[in-house]
Amino acid sequence: MDRTDYWDTLSVSQSDGPHRAGNAAWHKSGQKVRWKTMIGSTIASYPNRAYICDNCGKNLGDRYSRLKGKKSPSVIIINEGTYCIRCADKYLNADPGDISGEKGEKNMNKILRTERTKKGLPAYWEAGGGFTNTGEATIIAGKDGQPKKAIYVRGRGHLSNAHHALVLLGVGDYIIEANHHRKDFEIQIFRITDFEDSENETFAFVERVNRFDKGEWDAVLPAFLEAAVQAAVDKATCYHCREPHYVRD
Repeated sequence: MDRTDYWDTLSVSQSDGPHRAGNAAWHKSGQKVRWKTMIGSTIASYPNRAYICDNCGKNLGDRYSRLKGKKSPSVIIINEGTYCIRCADKYLNADPGDISGEKGEKNMNKILRTERTKKGLPAYWEAGGGFTNTGEATIIAGKDGQPKKAIYVRGRGHLSNAHHALVLLGVGDYIIEANHHRKDFEIQIFRITDFEDSENETFAFVERVNRFDKGEWDAVLPAFLEAAVQAAVDKATCYHCREPHYVRD
């Protein structure tokens, strides 16, 4: 039996318990054992809130566990309600005015987990590229449809069809997602409506404003977004793309 097992299984009375000296402890038999020290106070000085999803009942951890750095599921708070990622996405995918969880075909709302800069600002990656017959791309455009300045452009590591440029986000900006199979494209354009911080993460609330599928748009594509959409198409068909396509110098 090693010392840890010995200490864990040892049961002695107060009179013949271990005698502590510094960080070491000895049982009366003379055998050295590990002394377990409790770090921090065991008396709660602040309410330890437990997070439970209001929709599915999933346990999302508690405040103290998060402060100790333990990995816990993300908590999304919407209108004072607490939700897990899946239920929050279902909540936001509902048709306007109807919290049914069913996706609306005309205007689809959803949430996106963003990157967070060292200054706490939300950012998103321009990413993607093409393969032989398929490809996908994510492009970020400003509220005027023009490219935004990247705060970081990757120049090393795995670059092929990966993350290429990190761009700061703001309310009103657009995120264009494109994918294709043999150049049969599906393109979705989302506009950012709000942001929300949850623990150490920032989420962007977006609404879909245009969709291209089966060869046609569901609504007239605004002229100021044509360049951004073309950049998404070019990036999705750029074989093993290794650099950004739509950022400002």
